[in-house]
Amino acid sequence: MYGTDLEKGHSQMPPHFELNFPCFIVRRDDASRFAVVQLPAGEQAIVILTDPQLVQMFLFERWHERSHDRPLPINTPTGLARILDRHLPPGVTHVIFDPNSARPRKVRVDKLAPLLRRAPVYSDTYDF
Repeated sequence: MYGTDLEKGHSQMPPHFELNFPCFIVRRDDASRFAVVQLPAGEQAIVILTDPQLVQMFLFERWHERSHDRPLPINTPTGLARILDRHLPPGVTHVIFDPNSARPRKVRVDKLAPLLRRAPVYSDTYDF
C-alpha cells in the first residue's frame, strides 16, 4: 500500500510496509475511547490490528478489564488518518500494529498519518 523511510533506527517498521484494509481499532467505552498500550520506552500507542484472529485474541486477553471493548473496522487509509488526526487519546504518540503478534510493529503517528492521507487505494474487487 505504501512504503517510506520511517524513523530509521528508531522504529520497528521496515522501510517498506504494506497495510491491508480493513484493519481494526479497538473501541472502548471509557475516556480513552480506544485501546492504548504503553510501549517499553514509555510511549503511549494506539492499537491497530490487521487480522480478525488477532482482534479476537486481543479482546480475549483483556476480558477481565472493566471497559467494554469492541472492534471498529477501518476500511480505507483516509479513514484511519481521520481517526489519528481527530480522535487520538491525549498522550498517544505512536501506533502499534498487532501488539499481540509475533512481530508487533510501531510507528510514530506524525509519520504515519501523512502517508495514509496520500496513500493510493487498490481494490481486489472486480465488477463484471
